[in-house]
Amino acid sequence: MKRARLLLALLALAIAAAGVAYLVVIPERDAARDWEKRKVRFQEAATRAEPLILAIGAYTSVAGHPPTALNDIIPEYLDELPATGLKKCTRFEYRSLTHKQGSIVWYDLGSRQGQPWSGQSRYTDGDPDHAILVFSLDSQGKITNALIDRMPKGREPEDFEPER
Repeated sequence: MKRARLLLALLALAIAAAGVAYLVVIPERDAARDWEKRKVRFQEAATRAEPLILAIGAYTSVAGHPPTALNDIIPEYLDELPATGLKKCTRFEYRSLTHKQGSIVWYDLGSRQGQPWSGQSRYTDGDPDHAILVFSLDSQGKITNALIDRMPKGREPEDFEPER
C-alpha cells in the first residue's frame, strides 16, 4: 500500500512537472516561431517599399527636394502606393523634415580615460573613447541645441539655454 501511494505521488509530481514544462516551453517555442514569421513579413514589407523609395528618389532628383507628401509622387512617379502587407500597419507613412534642415557640429572633449558613460551614444562621430560636445544648427547657422555625448558617469547634464 505504501509503495502504491509513493508511486501515485511520483506520478502526480511527474504530471505536474510536465504541465509546468508545457506551460513554459511551448509558449517560448511558439514565440520564437512567431518572431521568425514576423521577420519574414517585415522583409516582405521592405521589398514592397522599394518602388516607393525609388519613386521618392526620382521625385527628389527632378524637383530638387523631397516630396512633402506621398500623394506628390502619384501618378507621375508611381501608379499607386503599395500596401505593406502587414495586418496592423497596412500603409506606409512618410514625413518630410526638410523644414528642419540644418547641420551638426561636434567637438572632441578628450578622453574619458577609461571611465564608463551612461546610456547609449547618440553619435558615432570621433573616437568612441572620447566625450564630444555636439551643436545642432538650423539652416541659418543658429545653434538650436547643444549636448555632451559620452560624458563619464557622475556628471550631471545641464539644460540648454539658447540665450547663453
